[in-house]
Amino acid sequence: MKLNDKIKTFLSILALLLIGFILGFQTNRYLMKRHLQRMVETRVGPRLTDHLIRSLQLDEAQLSQVKPIVERYTSQLTSITRTSMQRRGQLIDSMHQEIKPLLKTEQIETLDKFSERIKRSRKKRGKKGRKKKRVQQE
Repeated sequence: MKLNDKIKTFLSILALLLIGFILGFQTNRYLMKRHLQRMVETRVGPRLTDHLIRSLQLDEAQLSQVKPIVERYTSQLTSITRTSMQRRGQLIDSMHQEIKPLLKTEQIETLDKFSERIKRSRKKRGKKGRKKKRVQQE
């Protein structure tokens, strides 16, 4: 094999690796963007309603009572900006308190677990925000 052929082979392999890296990076970027968008939609908007209804496995009677309550709170949640995360938490807690009397025991447990996950994620976001502020101040 000539030196020229070896260089061509090497460059071809290098080009394929580079193309694979670029495509992998772009695919990962697209998937992460889509995942983050879904997370945001789940917190507020119609996906919150769908998620709660699916998670709690409401029967028809409960659905007819719970859905308007959730939608009312969801519209309020949507109007609140990111700067008022504490108010959002209060609204979610109020919504859960209003829904709980309409739920069965296992549904209340599911709702409580859901609430805990939301509270933990709020605390994590709060800690990250404080760290960023400290770094910027230094």
